[in-house]
Amino acid sequence: MNSNQEEVSDPEEWAETHYGNLDVNNYERMVAFSRANQFRPRSALESLRMRHNIAEVDGNREEAINYARAMSEIEALIDIA
Repeated sequence: MNSNQEEVSDPEEWAETHYGNLDVNNYERMVAFSRANQFRPRSALESLRMRHNIAEVDGNREEAINYARAMSEIEALIDIA
């Protein structure tokens, strides 16, 4: 209950715990669920950036290109949300 949404393993469950008893149209609940929906793609993007950088440093161009494509797709999804 005392953790921030970014600190828990399931941000949606956190939002449900904190705002689940409120009306579905409640602004705070919608914001919390929106944050939960953005948290996972942003975490995945950060992981891909790390792997991309490692692949570049190692000189693995093909792998770096694949990570760059995946990063572009996730960035597009984040922009949509």
